Amino acid sequence: MTQLSVKTLRHYHEVGLLEPERVDPATSYRYYSPEQVARAQVVRRLRELGMPVADVRAVLASEPADRKLLISRHLQRLENQLAA
Repeated sequence: MTQLSVKTLRHYHEVGLLEPERVDPATSYRYYSPEQVARAQVVRRLRELGMPVADVRAVLASEPADRKLLISRHLQRLENQLAA
């Protein structure tokens, strides 16, 4: 549903981007709710755009107005890199 690999989901959990709904203590399997799919897709898309994990974390934690500013700054950095 998220188009993220198990390895990537584990990494995002470890770095605090996507906390599973629960983790099985016996198997360490991570279980996510359907409501978490949208957040996972946002994380995937921002990472595909080259946004660093710390910046993705800031975007997810921010208010909508601040979120737009953070994303705009990242897009400007991408445009500057393309121009260079």
